[in-house]
Amino acid sequence: MELNIIGQEKIKKYLLYTIKTNRIPNALFFVGPEGCGTLPMALVYIKYLFKYKNINPFYYLNHPDVYCLFPIPLIYNKNFLSNWITFIKNNPYGSLFNWINYLNLGNKHIQIRVEETKEIIKNIYLKSYKDTRKVVIIWIPELLHIAAANKLLKIMEEPPSKTIFLLIGENEENVLSTIRSRTQIIRFNKLTFDQIKNALQKEILLNEKQSEYISSKVDGNWNIALELSKGIENNKIFEIYFNFFIQNVLKAKSTPKVLKNFLKLSEFIHKWEKEKKKKFLIYCLEIFRKILISYYLNKKIDNIDNSKYLFSLINIKNIQNIISLINEAIYHINKNANSKIVIFDLSIKITKSIYNKYGI
Repeated sequence: MELNIIGQEKIKKYLLYTIKTNRIPNALFFVGPEGCGTLPMALVYIKYLFKYKNINPFYYLNHPDVYCLFPIPLIYNKNFLSNWITFIKNNPYGSLFNWINYLNLGNKHIQIRVEETKEIIKNIYLKSYKDTRKVVIIWIPELLHIAAANKLLKIMEEPPSKTIFLLIGENEENVLSTIRSRTQIIRFNKLTFDQIKNALQKEILLNEKQSEYISSKVDGNWNIALELSKGIENNKIFEIYFNFFIQNVLKAKSTPKVLKNFLKLSEFIHKWEKEKKKKFLIYCLEIFRKILISYYLNKKIDNIDNSKYLFSLINIKNIQNIISLINEAIYHINKNANSKIVIFDLSIKITKSIYNKYGI
């Protein structure tokens, strides 16, 4: 999974400038409201710091020269790093509230503890894995225990060579002033209505009406926008994805880009649980059945874009093949085949079947 950061163009340009000119501050504090992209930006920045162009930014959460400090329960004596990495991979725009819910902590108090801080400080002075940079991520520094903050003060003032601190928070006033004074503060803006709307259409494949509705409810918070988009019932999601597929089928004769769109669709569906994937394919079966019936009755199908033109491409011969292809895909999904490959292959085969009478 790659990270697509919404908006924040000025910050992106500035951070790239620091890389190109090698004017990288010892400590940066990314601060902004929930859902604005501070942590995703930090992960992509780390990717550029290490200069590995083709590596997924999430890889660096497990990199031996990247150290992560984040709030954990005070009373637990265990390592939460693997939990946090899994949480961030699934919720890169996630909030502290999401993290607490993820751990199912209830009312238990959490902080960035002094024990983990001391351990990371000790490791910073060890030789780096590949003689490159070392990065310390401090997520929600507002919750630094006072003893942990005091441990960080001296090393942030005089860090070891090629060591960079990246603080990611929401309220700079709640961070110890002596910590703040040792950082260059980068303030992120709340996302705009249009940025949220366009991202919902591009990333989640919502239609314009749905994306406008959600954008109007979230006050620039992409994290909440994602949560609301999950609340759309399955049939509505299936309708959106089927229409996306059909739109690209209709472009197939003239636009090579449809292959990328089919791959994009397969990647979205791949993230679903198996039963939801099967339900989507059964939904597609039902729609193609309705298309065939409507073809003979010369009626438009509700909620299916371009259905009238689609009728001209569907006939009794190719519809039988299409139904057979979908049933075959359901069989493979049921046998735990790689759904990304199954859906991508199905998209291409259905497109070829639909255009077969044109000799394509």
